[in-house]
Amino acid sequence: MKRKIGFWGEIQRDTDNITRPKEEAPVSAPKKSLVQVYFPKRGMNLSYYNDQFDLQVGDTVYVDGKLEGLRGRVTAVNYSFKIKLSDYKRVIAVADTHIYGELRMAGSHMVAFDPQTIPYEKIITWFKAPDKEDDVYVSGSDDHSFRLDDLSGMKVTIAIAERGHDYYTENRVVYLCIDRGHGRGIVEGTSPYEIEFDYGGGEIKNLTCSCYCSYPCKHTFAAMLQLRETLKLLEEYDGFNWNEACRKSGQKISEWCTDQGIPLSTYYSWQRKVFQVVTTEAEVCFTEITARPAGMGTAASIECGELRIEIHAGADAETVRAIIQALKEC
Repeated sequence: MKRKIGFWGEIQRDTDNITRPKEEAPVSAPKKSLVQVYFPKRGMNLSYYNDQFDLQVGDTVYVDGKLEGLRGRVTAVNYSFKIKLSDYKRVIAVADTHIYGELRMAGSHMVAFDPQTIPYEKIITWFKAPDKEDDVYVSGSDDHSFRLDDLSGMKVTIAIAERGHDYYTENRVVYLCIDRGHGRGIVEGTSPYEIEFDYGGGEIKNLTCSCYCSYPCKHTFAAMLQLRETLKLLEEYDGFNWNEACRKSGQKISEWCTDQGIPLSTYYSWQRKVFQVVTTEAEVCFTEITARPAGMGTAASIECGELRIEIHAGADAETVRAIIQALKEC
């Protein structure tokens, strides 16, 4: 199953954790290169000139020219070259795929509870090219609202509901987040579509999508199905560190619950459940994975569906064993 990414306030789950040091990604100086870029949607591998970034094999990039806007992956980097510049298009953007912080599993999602771990502004570059300076967006709202537990309030047609359900089951909702009552999402269709909404007390308001539909669409319906599923998982399992999250926020419990869209009665109910089951929780185990040293080549790569793992040359045996064991448990 494709692993989706999102965060919901500061609600935490204490199982299946992945931890990274919380520090800024190193900034490398631009290094001129001629790179091969593979475009999955076109099945094409083309050469581009790069003078803006220090590109590595595996980087997600965007280019100018006829394939502008399509996501590509660097498959080869050449530093020894001589070209006629007018014959080549350029790499114009590279996605920042460094993640620093803590990720946890919640159903089919990888979840972070610190908004700085996987912020929307970073994740969107994994799916679409950055906006141009002259791009202008406008939006409006009719103040329509509906309950998340009753999606009939969206007033979608049967056909749209069925297609939206297909998108949901096909794992096309690749990102969702709610931060202080405002939600954003990314749904992959013909192109990546951006979803925005407000959420509080189980109610959805101001739901919009960047597709061309002028009515509730399959992308928003799929996003609401995924949001409902994930919040249900959090309701069932994730009262565990709410008290700590509330304390760290510096807010009163009532204020924190309002920001997170959690009824106050639910907060106290889950807190009681936590006290009852916390002693039965299994111990969480961590495996340390050493980051690839700069300039180190790839000795092997493993692909499993949407998952791709690269093992760099010189990786120690303990790291390789940890990766193989993790794959066996997937």
